[in-house]
Amino acid sequence: MVNEVIDPDRKTWDEAQLRTLVSNIDCDAILSIPVAMKKGSDTLVWHYDSKGYYSVKSGYQEAVQQAHIRSNLPGSFTDWSAKEWKFVWSLNLPPKLKHFVGRMYHNVLAIKKNLWRRRCAHSVVCPICLAEVETVEHLLFGYEWAKMVWFGSGVGFRCADHDLGSIRSCFGQLIASIGSACEDRKTLCSMVWVAWCIWKARNAYIFNHILVDLIMVIATAKREEAEFLVACAEASTSTETLAETQCPRPHRVPLPSGLWKLNCDSATDLSRGRGVVVVLLRDDKGNLVDGIAASIRMTTALQGEATAVRLVCFMARALHCATVEVESDCKTLIQQCVSEGVPLWEICAVLNDIRFMASSGGLVFKWSPRIQNRAAHWVALACLREALPVDWVSQPLVALVG
Repeated sequence: MVNEVIDPDRKTWDEAQLRTLVSNIDCDAILSIPVAMKKGSDTLVWHYDSKGYYSVKSGYQEAVQQAHIRSNLPGSFTDWSAKEWKFVWSLNLPPKLKHFVGRMYHNVLAIKKNLWRRRCAHSVVCPICLAEVETVEHLLFGYEWAKMVWFGSGVGFRCADHDLGSIRSCFGQLIASIGSACEDRKTLCSMVWVAWCIWKARNAYIFNHILVDLIMVIATAKREEAEFLVACAEASTSTETLAETQCPRPHRVPLPSGLWKLNCDSATDLSRGRGVVVVLLRDDKGNLVDGIAASIRMTTALQGEATAVRLVCFMARALHCATVEVESDCKTLIQQCVSEGVPLWEICAVLNDIRFMASSGGLVFKWSPRIQNRAAHWVALACLREALPVDWVSQPLVALVG
């Protein structure tokens, strides 16, 4: 039984006993699961759904994903890792070009080979050269005119100098090698614009019978990229100006006399499965009275934020505070704390504890922007980096004052 590996007094996992029952990998995963302080009944959770409920829709989606992973079929984005998706969506490109990158990578563009495989075309032969099978690789790098477009586009890419292989391996290598270098990312964006214009030129020839003009394709790629960058710069400038004129710098709102404020935050290092939760106690004048910084195991950032709010509730109860304002910069969590709906399954145990303690009254939950919660955020990051002074409460630094 699960309760046999939980310490009933400390309400934590019995790590020593767990190590004797499961592997170290499974043990680390179990230790990252929060344990509820309030005793409750066990529930079944479908962890592919945010609320933990099974539905035909979520079951079908998971079945399709597993089928594509096992058979390595094209036509699904599920085998693209979150890291690769995050990288692509961080590029300075219009959404339609980001989707175009994904469709190229997963070989789902409406080219002859894919249409023939889906029985939407009678032949796989390229409609332009009438000699080779039209694949994504042939579309982008096989045409002689496409090779000349790449050569004349200014991105410094010569098709003849590279063993390109499949588009999947080509883009995978590009994403892995580029990293965060600004110039490399700009070059990749320019390459995507060139690929997009090659694709449009191909479609214009097939559907509108417009002959391919190399100079026009190169000029269109450069012009559309330049127009997009100018539009982005203008939008950024107008947003900053509007923010400066309409959004004054946040300032501390004085609390009613006798009201305590508890700010909390967390910092995570998900690569190690660990994080830090922080609670700052301030009086009605904004002075730092007490604080806690503790290391915990976690698998998601939301777990860390929820554990921090639960720690706030425990601290308020221990100090016998009559009225406490609980501030967090995690809007999703604050909404869950004041809601009576079904909690997200990954923080279900922690959230049930929070709601139970809040039911007795005296706790007011409030969301605040990160800039207003910067003191707690600074302590969490400093503790995570092991740079937090021992006497940070009794001798608060400038970042914690005011």
